[in-house]
Amino acid sequence: MNVSPLSNFKPILEVDKNFVLRKFKQTIKRIQNLGVGVVVVSPTPQSEINTGNCLVKKYQFNSAVNCEFRHSKTSYQFEFLTRASSFVPVYWLNENICHDQYCAAELHGKFIYRDSGHLSREGSFLLGKLNNWYDEFKNLALCKISQNH
Repeated sequence: MNVSPLSNFKPILEVDKNFVLRKFKQTIKRIQNLGVGVVVVSPTPQSEINTGNCLVKKYQFNSAVNCEFRHSKTSYQFEFLTRASSFVPVYWLNENICHDQYCAAELHGKFIYRDSGHLSREGSFLLGKLNNWYDEFKNLALCKISQNH
């Protein structure tokens, strides 16, 4: 009889979210105590479809398909970062990509996404330039450092 080494494996059914948040907070505080500014950048809003492929098909076949998607604020990541924002600055990418609950797949003729959740190089560059990410991230990090000292 061939028995899998994973046959006795019992998966964790529930993650202790408070434990994870406490450990994350400890890590952030240790970094900040070194005098280093920390900014957490949220994950990109994600679509159930491959947004990059949708855009390719739209232009390849001259189709009128709409590749925008609804943004949901009910994910574990969104909840976690909302709670974490009480002790670390969070930069919310959805504020740059989504408007009126819908997220853009393209902007100024550039594909924002390369797949269902990752920014394309061109999209990242464009969003960074339009939203002045360098200065935004620097100011958020410096603001928190000055509050700690």
